[in-house]
Amino acid sequence: MKLKYMLSILLFLPIALFAQSEDLPSINLSDYVSSFAIFVTTVMVLVQAIKERLEVKKTALVVLSWSLGLVLAAAAYFLKLGFFASLDLIEALLYGIGGSLASNGIISVDKVQMLISFAVRLIPKKKK
Repeated sequence: MKLKYMLSILLFLPIALFAQSEDLPSINLSDYVSSFAIFVTTVMVLVQAIKERLEVKKTALVVLSWSLGLVLAAAAYFLKLGFFASLDLIEALLYGIGGSLASNGIISVDKVQMLISFAVRLIPKKKK
């Protein structure tokens, strides 16, 4: 049933693509990390794409997912993208770990946000 539904969606996808104008839209990387839920989805999609291309085993897939979440969070922090622009480095890395855990299905997104907000309160703020 799900396969028929997905195939029917893919059947109408070219119609939407042909209706586009000649100007190609620019890719805004900040859109992929504009919220934590979108960050988790981005990690999940990238891990699945790498898994299909490289045929990664089960244990290596978990390590890949965790490291990819950290790398993406660090890159988004240093490039000041999305919600990472207003975070400290420790908070960004915590969101990277939380995003990796949420993309693996170990913990839910709302629980990760709750734990990170609790952990941030415990970290002393630096005086500027």
